[in-house]
Amino acid sequence: MSVAPITAWLVRAGDPEAVRGRLTLERHSLTFTPDAREEPLPIPTNRIRTARRRRGTPILEVTYTDARAEPGSV
Repeated sequence: MSVAPITAWLVRAGDPEAVRGRLTLERHSLTFTPDAREEPLPIPTNRIRTARRRRGTPILEVTYTDARAEPGSV
């Protein structure tokens, strides 16, 4: 079920800096891989709580829980 990666920018809630990279939907995760030498951010699909596209924009907001069951949003 792998889909071709797309160019995306990751912006974390409360942080104005955007990181350019690739967004890939794989069998068990939505993964953001930065162009820089940073670690990839895999979000297991079973931890995604909501995914929505902001109306009239190319913004995809993903809300998830991390391994410590703390909420996150990108």
